[in-house]
Amino acid sequence: MTTDSAHRGVRLERIENSKYVVTNDRGGQIRIGKGAGTDFTAVDLLLTAIGACAKARELLPDAVRKSHDRLCMVSRTVELDTPIADRIE
Repeated sequence: MTTDSAHRGVRLERIENSKYVVTNDRGGQIRIGKGAGTDFTAVDLLLTAIGACAKARELLPDAVRKSHDRLCMVSRTVELDTPIADRIE
Protein backbone atom coordinates (compact mmCIF):
# COMPACT_ATOMS: atom_id res chain seq x y z
CA MET A 1 0.00 0.00 0.00
CA THR A 2 1.34 3.42 -0.83
CA THR A 3 1.74 6.34 1.53
CA ASP A 4 0.22 9.79 1.05
CA SER A 5 3.50 11.17 -0.29
CA ALA A 6 3.75 11.51 -4.06
CA HIS A 7 7.51 10.97 -3.79
CA ARG A 8 8.88 7.44 -3.75
CA GLY A 9 12.37 6.30 -3.07
CA VAL A 10 14.51 3.19 -3.04
CA ARG A 11 18.05 2.54 -1.92
CA LEU A 12 20.21 0.33 -4.14
CA GLU A 13 23.13 -1.27 -2.30
CA ARG A 14 25.78 -3.30 -4.10
CA ILE A 15 26.58 -6.34 -1.98
CA GLU A 16 29.00 -7.99 -4.43
CA ASN A 17 29.83 -8.03 -8.13
CA SER A 18 26.50 -7.94 -10.06
CA LYS A 19 24.42 -8.41 -6.87
CA TYR A 20 22.32 -5.74 -5.20
CA VAL A 21 19.76 -5.32 -2.47
CA VAL A 22 17.00 -2.79 -3.09
CA THR A 23 15.23 -1.35 -0.05
CA ASN A 24 12.13 0.83 -0.37
CA ASP A 25 11.09 3.61 2.00
CA ARG A 26 8.82 1.18 3.87
CA GLY A 27 11.58 -1.35 4.56
CA GLY A 28 10.74 -3.93 1.89
CA GLN A 29 13.71 -5.58 0.21
CA ILE A 30 14.44 -7.39 -3.05
CA ARG A 31 17.70 -9.02 -4.12
CA ILE A 32 18.77 -8.38 -7.71
CA GLY A 33 21.39 -10.34 -9.59
CA LYS A 34 22.15 -12.06 -12.86
CA GLY A 35 19.46 -14.71 -12.33
CA ALA A 36 21.48 -17.28 -10.43
CA GLY A 37 19.69 -18.81 -7.48
CA THR A 38 16.60 -17.00 -6.25
CA ASP A 39 17.74 -13.45 -7.02
CA PHE A 40 15.52 -11.40 -9.30
CA THR A 41 16.94 -10.04 -12.53
CA ALA A 42 16.23 -6.55 -13.82
CA VAL A 43 13.99 -8.14 -16.46
CA ASP A 44 12.07 -10.04 -13.74
CA LEU A 45 11.37 -6.73 -11.99
CA LEU A 46 10.33 -5.03 -15.21
CA LEU A 47 7.91 -7.85 -16.05
CA THR A 48 6.53 -7.70 -12.50
CA ALA A 49 5.90 -3.95 -12.78
CA ILE A 50 4.19 -4.35 -16.15
CA GLY A 51 2.06 -7.21 -14.84
CA ALA A 52 1.04 -5.31 -11.71
CA CYS A 53 0.03 -2.26 -13.75
CA ALA A 54 -1.93 -4.42 -16.19
CA LYS A 55 -3.72 -6.17 -13.29
CA ALA A 56 -4.56 -2.81 -11.70
CA ARG A 57 -5.88 -1.51 -15.01
CA GLU A 58 -8.01 -4.66 -15.34
CA LEU A 59 -9.48 -4.22 -11.84
CA LEU A 60 -10.12 -0.48 -12.05
CA PRO A 61 -13.36 -0.52 -14.11
CA ASP A 62 -14.93 -3.02 -11.70
CA ALA A 63 -13.94 -0.90 -8.70
CA VAL A 64 -15.41 2.21 -10.31
CA ARG A 65 -18.65 0.38 -11.12
CA LYS A 66 -18.94 -0.95 -7.56
CA SER A 67 -18.32 2.52 -6.18
CA HIS A 68 -21.01 3.94 -8.43
CA ASP A 69 -23.53 1.15 -7.80
CA ARG A 70 -23.13 0.64 -4.07
CA LEU A 71 -20.99 3.24 -2.40
CA CYS A 72 -21.71 6.62 -3.96
CA MET A 73 -24.91 7.96 -2.44
CA VAL A 74 -24.68 11.22 -4.39
CA SER A 75 -24.77 9.60 -7.82
CA ARG A 76 -27.46 7.15 -6.70
CA THR A 77 -29.65 10.03 -5.55
CA VAL A 78 -29.14 12.03 -8.73
CA GLU A 79 -29.53 8.93 -10.91
CA LEU A 80 -33.12 8.40 -9.82
CA ASP A 81 -34.17 10.60 -12.72
CA THR A 82 -30.92 10.99 -14.70
CA PRO A 83 -28.59 8.11 -15.63
CA ILE A 84 -24.92 8.76 -14.80
CA ALA A 85 -22.18 7.13 -16.87
CA ASP A 86 -18.66 6.43 -15.62
CA ARG A 87 -15.73 6.72 -18.03
CA ILE A 88 -12.12 5.85 -17.32
CA GLU A 89 -9.50 7.38 -19.60
